[in-house]
Amino acid sequence: MAATLARALYVDEREVRLIRRAAPLHDIGKVGIPDDILLKPGRLTAEERLIMEGHAAIGARILSGSRFRVLQLAEVVALRHHERWDGSGYPEGVAGDRIPLPARIAAVIDVYDALTHARPYKEAWTTQAAAAEIGRQSEKQFDPWVVETFVELLAKGSFSDLFAV
Repeated sequence: MAATLARALYVDEREVRLIRRAAPLHDIGKVGIPDDILLKPGRLTAEERLIMEGHAAIGARILSGSRFRVLQLAEVVALRHHERWDGSGYPEGVAGDRIPLPARIAAVIDVYDALTHARPYKEAWTTQAAAAEIGRQSEKQFDPWVVETFVELLAKGSFSDLFAV
C-alpha cells in the first residue's frame, strides 16, 4: 500500500521500490516493548504509553548504521512514522514537510492498517470509517496531500488488488 501511495504521489520508481521494502519495517522497534504492554487489552497508562512510544527510537537504533539504502530508509521511517504534521508527535515533535515523505506515507498506511484490523483492545473499523478518520486527521496528524491522495486511491479501489489471493 505504501508503494502504491508513493507512486501516486509522484515519487520516482527507484524510491517507490525502496519504500515497498522499507515501510514494513516501521514497527520493528516493538520487539523491544514488553508483551504485557504491547498486547494489553485496555488503555495504556501514561507510563506504559511512554514505553510504547519508545518503539520508534528502538527501531531506528536496530536499523541504524547500514550501508544499504533500503535499511537507511527503513531507519528514517521507523524513527519518524509517529511524528505528526502539526508537530505534536514523537519522538522529537518534528512537523510538516520536515518529516520525510516516506515516513508521512507510512504513517497514513500504518493508521489505516491499525484501524481496519481487530486488536486486543478494539474491533476492526470499516474501510469507510477508517478513511473518514484519516480525513479528519488531515493537517493535524497527517500531511493533507498524502491524505487526499490516499482517500482518492481507496475510493478508486487502487489497493484492492493487493489483497487478492
